[in-house]
This record gives sequence, structure tokens and C-alpha cells, in this order.
Amino acid sequence: MADKPKSASNTINNPSAPSPNAKKPEASRPADSGARTAARAAGEIKPPQVVKISAGDRARMIAEAAYFLALNRGFDSGDNVQDWLTAEAQVDAQLRTRG
Repeated sequence: MADKPKSASNTINNPSAPSPNAKKPEASRPADSGARTAARAAGEIKPPQVVKISAGDRARMIAEAAYFLALNRGFDSGDNVQDWLTAEAQVDAQLRTRG
């Protein structure tokens, strides 16, 4: 039995089916930035807080995260530099999202 073209059969057999050329609904858009600015001025929206830590604290956090990366793989055949770089990216991402 030969395959029927799906788009033609769907439209003919099911008139409520969307046509292949139908316009897709637009996604909802974020609120107007002017409204957000007014809400922030009224105290309804607070800006994120900036987390400030010392370079020593940041290095300690990175060292600890790198240690746990090595621990999770059993300290087997890993690259210490890669552990450090991965941990650095994780710590920096955490510091950016705090607030």
C-alpha cells in the first residue's frame, strides 16, 4: 500500500487540523521594561545583590570544589588543572547567581 502525503490527508480528513502554512502563535513577551523600571522605583522589584568576596576566599572555594571533583572520580587518572578550571567555572557561576 502506498503512503499518502500526510499534509494533504490531514487537512482533507480533519478540517480542524492546522494547515502546514498556518501561522504559529507568538510566545508571550516579557513585561515592558518601562513598567519594570517603575516597579523597581516603587520598591516592588529589588535589584540583585552583588556578592563580594576576597581573592583568598574565592581561591579556597575553588580548591575545595576541585578536591571534590577529584574525590568523586576516586582520584584516578585525572587532570588536576582541568579539575581546577572546572571548579573555577562552577564557583564563578555560583557567585554570579547569588543575591
